[in-house]
Amino acid sequence: MTAEFTLPAEKVTLVAGLLADRVRQYDSTHDRRAAFAHTYYRLTKTLATGLDSGNPVCNDPPWVAELCETLASAYFRAMDSIDEWLAGRWLRRRSPAQ
Repeated sequence: MTAEFTLPAEKVTLVAGLLADRVRQYDSTHDRRAAFAHTYYRLTKTLATGLDSGNPVCNDPPWVAELCETLASAYFRAMDSIDEWLAGRWLRRRSPAQ
């Protein structure tokens, strides 16, 4: 997701921003995934704040930031796959029977 030389706080803040975008997307469409996305965002934002303030809640900030990016990447891939599946399902319902 980010360059290797990026500070842990910056990496986690970037992930939090991407999660905030997803929360807004789900809220605007009343998607049930909003509840988890919001919780995930708050957790990540809290982690970013701790890293940025120099008072991290972990012993190895670079490792935690890397883990944060890895987990977020898997989460976004999964949510994008669900979106693609839902879009295909909607199109199949809308197309005339063959």
